[in-house]
Amino acid sequence: MNVVRAFIAVEVDNPEVIRKIKMVQDEIKSSGSALTKDVELGNLHITLKFLGEINSYKVEQVKQELKKVKFNPFEVVFKGVGYFPGGSRVNVIWVGVEDFDGVLNRLGNEVQQRMEKLGFQPEKFTPHLTIARVKSVKDKHTLLQILANYGNELFGRQRIECIYLKKSILTQKGPIYEDLMRHEGGRE
Repeated sequence: MNVVRAFIAVEVDNPEVIRKIKMVQDEIKSSGSALTKDVELGNLHITLKFLGEINSYKVEQVKQELKKVKFNPFEVVFKGVGYFPGGSRVNVIWVGVEDFDGVLNRLGNEVQQRMEKLGFQPEKFTPHLTIARVKSVKDKHTLLQILANYGNELFGRQRIECIYLKKSILTQKGPIYEDLMRHEGGRE
């Protein structure tokens, strides 16, 4: 039975947003403050649910549940930069997602609930756009200053019309994503 590493997400492909994210990634790199693995600009997404390793039977179950999710196209705004887990530790650098109408939160929570019915671990949905993973920090003060400088930066908007079930193939150069399903939400 085939097993794939999978997740459910919405894509981010607005050129203005991508250009500004690259600016932040480049500034961190050129500062020498941290060794990072940047998310490739063509792979930017907001994860609704990470599923992990699942077999082909489970993939089909996930597809059937996703087909039941209804939503109209909506927009989110990307603003500010932050990091997980917080405090003095910087493991993941992200751009904030403003969801003024609450549609993304509702969508994320519905996906979480539907996946929980299929036996996946429940998680709180926290919308964010990961832009880099930190391998090691060389100059914490400089890194935190760069992140603070972008704390209120407006990156732009993204119209969201689809959710995707994606397969992630891990390689030496980073993950390669492949769409297993594209769902336009039907309409509410």
